[in-house]
Amino acid sequence: MKKLFFSLVIIAIGFSANAQSSDVSFDKSTSYAHFGIGFGGGFYTGNVTLPPISVSYEKAVTDNISVGAIVGFSSSKYTYFTSYDYKFTYILIGARGNYHFATSDKLDPYAGVTLGYNIVSVSAPSGGSDYRSKGSALLAGAQLGANYYFSSNLGAFAELGYGIGILTIGLTAKF
Repeated sequence: MKKLFFSLVIIAIGFSANAQSSDVSFDKSTSYAHFGIGFGGGFYTGNVTLPPISVSYEKAVTDNISVGAIVGFSSSKYTYFTSYDYKFTYILIGARGNYHFATSDKLDPYAGVTLGYNIVSVSAPSGGSDYRSKGSALLAGAQLGANYYFSSNLGAFAELGYGIGILTIGLTAKF
């Protein structure tokens, strides 16, 4: 995972070569919110019943650095011996920070880290075993992503990394 992240960071640094323009999509006055859906990852047990969805908010603290929060939710189901269905829910609450390589007024590539807590709960079937989840834990993740703006304040984003999903895509709103 570390090799993948550092490789992605090196690629993102390549984006920064064009960051000399004064008309860029990210600066100290920027705040944005992401609304996304995640794909992939070992975040769950069994079969996914609701893919990871997330909402995040970040505020620029410099012309290149943003900090904020993320909340995510997902659920899955695991069938034991074809007759017992265990239902898992996952809630991620965390803080995140990103370094932005804003290259134009439309493209805002970034790389960053997420630190949070993944709350796991399970409901066992009646007549099933007395299974209790021990999966709640700290989450330390990293992401490489980009915002692409269709207008001055609305666009799409995509992120690769470890957090709510290996790939997360969705809408972004800048204000």
